[in-house]
Amino acid sequence: MTKTVSSVNVLSTNDSKFKKAFAEAAAIHDAAVEVRHLRESLQMSPARFAKIVGKSQTTITRIESGSTNVSIGMLAEIAHSTGRTLRVSFE
Repeated sequence: MTKTVSSVNVLSTNDSKFKKAFAEAAAIHDAAVEVRHLRESLQMSPARFAKIVGKSQTTITRIESGSTNVSIGMLAEIAHSTGRTLRVSFE
């Protein structure tokens, strides 16, 4: 186990604010990765994907980089525009 992983494990166990912030960051990252994988699976450039889903290329880039907290509504719009189904689960 790396020092970073070990530190995260300790902090998330002992610090509820850190645990909450880490969980939120992980959810944003997961959404970013999924949107990028979707775009790449459709073999689209960010510009083409943005046009298909009715968003600006800047918005798509921000979502894919994890620099914006994408809403469930926007994810649903992306899913609908690409003929996909959005699924949300709690684990």
